[in-house]
Amino acid sequence: HCTFTNTKLGTVIIRKATAPGGGTGFAFSGDLGDFNLDDGGSETISNVAPGSYSVTEADPSGSGYELSGLTCVDSDATGQPSAGDVASRTAAINVDPGETVTCTFTNTEDDTITVEKVTIPASTDSFGFGGTLGNFDVAGGSVKDFLNVSPGSYTISEDDPSAAGYVLTGIACVDSATGQTFPGNLSTRSVDLNLVAGETVHCTFTNTKLGTVIIRKATAPGGGTGFAFSGDLGDFTLDDAGSETINNVAPGSYSVIEADPSGSGYELSGLTCVDSDQGGTASSGDVASRTAAINVDPGETVTCTFTNTEDDTITVEKVTIPA
Repeated sequence: HCTFTNTKLGTVIIRKATAPGGGTGFAFSGDLGDFNLDDGGSETISNVAPGSYSVTEADPSGSGYELSGLTCVDSDATGQPSAGDVASRTAAINVDPGETVTCTFTNTEDDTITVEKVTIPASTDSFGFGGTLGNFDVAGGSVKDFLNVSPGSYTISEDDPSAAGYVLTGIACVDSATGQTFPGNLSTRSVDLNLVAGETVHCTFTNTKLGTVIIRKATAPGGGTGFAFSGDLGDFTLDDAGSETINNVAPGSYSVIEADPSGSGYELSGLTCVDSDQGGTASSGDVASRTAAINVDPGETVTCTFTNTEDDTITVEKVTIPA
C-alpha cells in the first residue's frame, strides 16, 4: 500500500501604503528575497512552502518617512498567526499549508517645522524658545529647522523677551503645502500645532523693540525745584537738571503734562522733543497746554525737555515829602 501525500504551497503578499499617498522607493529584504515597493504596490510570492519567514523594510527615515503600521492577516485563522513589529520593521510570517498571508507596511511621511525670528527694527539679537520640540535659540533674521518630525501635536513657546527690551507682537504659522494656518496666542507667547502626515509648517515669531522716554527739567535761572508731571507714563516730580527715564515703552502715542507752575513763581517757557528715529512719527511739545505729545517708534528714544523761567518781581514804592 503506497500513500503519496501532497502539501499545498502557500502565498505571501507584501503591500505598501503611505500617508499621504504617493511615497516611492521602499526597500524590503528577508527570507523571501529583496524587492522595492511604491505606495499602492504589492509583491506576491507564490508557491511558498509552509514554515516561518521574515520580511524586513529598510529604515525609511532618510527618505522623510517612518514606518507607522505593520499588520499581517492569515487566510487560515486556525493556524499559527503571523505578526508585524513596527519597531524592528519586520513581519514574522507563518505560512500554513495552502494559506495566503498578507502583510501591509504603512509609512507616514514626516513633517517639517521651521521657526523664524523677525525683529522690528531688524537685529541679530537672540531669543529663547521652549515647548514640545525642546529648548533652542533663534537670532533675529534667522530660522531653526526641525526635520523628520512625526505627525502629532506640538507646542512652541517663546521666552519672555522683555528683559532684552522687546515685546512679542506677532505669531504666524502656515502650512506651505495646504495654506492651513495655526493661530498663536500672544498672551502666552505660544502656538499649538496639530500636524498630519507630510506637512511643512513655517512659524514666524515677530518681536518689536521697546522704546525709551526721557523727560528733562531745566529752569532759568538754575535751581528751581518741585515741578510735577502726570500723563500716560505715570506721575513724577523733577527739579532743575533732573530727569525721569521710562524704559520698555511699547511703540505708540503718549502724553506727558507739566502741572501749572505759576503758583511757584515760574512759567513754562520752552518744550522741545527730540526723536532718535528721524524717520518715524515726530514727537512735539505745546507750551500753551504744557503737554508733550510723544510718539514712540520701535526701539526709539524720545527726549523731551521742559524749560521753566522764573517770574520777575517789580515793586513800586511811594514816598511823600513830607512823609
